[in-house]
Amino acid sequence: MEHLQSNPFYEKYAKKLKDMLEFSKDEFNSRLASLLEEKKLEMKDSSKEKEFEKIPQNSQDIWKKYFENKDSVYAIIPAEEYRELSVKTKEFPLFVYPLPRGEGYEFFVQLWNSEVCHFTPLSSYQIHKENAPVCLSLKHYTELAADKDIVLMVGTPDMNILSVQESQLLALQVKLYYGIHSALKFNHVRVFNNSPSTFDYRALITEFENYKRDVKSKQESS
Repeated sequence: MEHLQSNPFYEKYAKKLKDMLEFSKDEFNSRLASLLEEKKLEMKDSSKEKEFEKIPQNSQDIWKKYFENKDSVYAIIPAEEYRELSVKTKEFPLFVYPLPRGEGYEFFVQLWNSEVCHFTPLSSYQIHKENAPVCLSLKHYTELAADKDIVLMVGTPDMNILSVQESQLLALQVKLYYGIHSALKFNHVRVFNNSPSTFDYRALITEFENYKRDVKSKQESS
């Protein structure tokens, strides 16, 4: 923990982010129960009964169906992948990510607290100090990890700060830097936390540009 506390960004963000948007495991069961109740009501309409029967009755499809038309970021993560992510984020819960804004980039600070990944704009703290808002919290529900080998994730952004697409880019970058295939990218996380004076923000922008180039290349070749 000492290497984290020595990071110049830690004092600015840690307490504020940890205190906000407390994770509630009861929300998981509530969301699934809510969707099932909606579908029961739909079945009272005979014209929709066959349509309902086509929906596979398992947690993955329920999760997707519940959030597909909402302003939310959601995912179904293999339990093995989440375990790797969890180990790394416990060691280094603090990091930053670039997001394209206009002709440049804006950086967002990440702080993990248990199963929740919080984000706030780096520039926002410079203006609001301790009142810097959390604009996105990605909550991870691990209740199905043992039985179904999956972890469910969801987050709803503050639309005044982040769009859904931008939130998806932040969630994607968490996977790129902390995930099971993060490889050399995780070195940026180590440097940020262990040697902040040598950390180069421009390297993250380069990584992002390279990712966009790779995606475009794959799309053109397919």
